[in-house]
This record gives sequence, C-alpha cells and structure tokens, in this order.
Amino acid sequence: MKITLTFLLVITSLSLSMAHAEIYKKVDANGRITYSNLGAPNAVPLKIGTKPIPKPVKKAAAPQKSPKKKVSKTKRSTHATVSKRTQSKRDETRKKILIDEYKAEKEALLAAQQAYKDGLANPEVYRKKNANGTVSTFRNLPKFNKKITKLKDDLQSHERNIELLQKEIYALQ
Repeated sequence: MKITLTFLLVITSLSLSMAHAEIYKKVDANGRITYSNLGAPNAVPLKIGTKPIPKPVKKAAAPQKSPKKKVSKTKRSTHATVSKRTQSKRDETRKKILIDEYKAEKEALLAAQQAYKDGLANPEVYRKKNANGTVSTFRNLPKFNKKITKLKDDLQSHERNIELLQKEIYALQ
C-alpha cells in the first residue's frame, strides 16, 4: 500500500510538472540506473536540448517627465520567450534523448530478466565432507534468497524506469 501511494505521488508530481520537468539519471553502486524528476544525491540532470535563457537587459533610467494623466497599459512579461520553432526543436531533441534512454533501459531489462531466470535455475549450495569420506551437498537458502531478492529488485527497477520513460515520451506527443 505504501509503495502504491508513493508511486501515485511520484506520477502525480510528474504529470503536474510535465511542461518544465527536468529528468535526473542516477547510477548506484551496483550499476542500477534510476530516472527521476527529483534531484537525488549523485544524480545527473539530463541535458535535453535546452539552452540557457538570457537575462533581460535593463534600460537606463529615463529622465523624469512631468506627471501626466495615467493611462492603464498592460504590462509585458519580463520573462524571455522562445519561438514555437525553437521550442519544437527542443522538444524533438528531448524526445530523441528519451527514446534512446528507453531503448537502453529495455536492453537492460532483458539482461535483468535473463539474470533472474539464471539465478532461479542455479541454487546456492555448499558441500560438507562426512566422517565416512563421502560428501553431502546442502542448499544454502539464505544466500539464495539474498541473491534472488537483489535480482528481483534490479528487475523491478528497470520496469519502473521504462514505465516512467514511456510516460515522459507520451507527454511530448
């Protein structure tokens, strides 16, 4: 229940900030890649075709004029604007990067699935020499469970990354 609630909160926050979302990529000590819209420690923001917006240049103060009747004028925004063509190019670049990351994540998922299958097929064992000279083989269940848990976590991580990348790509269409 807690994981589902957390997942829903992440997805909701992603959908609310889709227009200005920044994506971070984090590789942990085990080589697992995680994508997020939250900047975690050691996470690297993905450069998705954005250029820094120049700050507006302030004009020198004009000499004081005599007070006249005030006329209501709509104020122009001081924020820099981007042409539709430029924004379209940025969106296409972002989409290409996301698709490339999606393909890489799909390949990593296939490798994780194979590793999980191989892990299930190869149980952990240890051998003990008996007093009569024979050798007994025993399953090392704690070691096996630890290995399978790690492989399953890795598999689920790749599945979550793919799902989030799909949503980001879909939002750009």
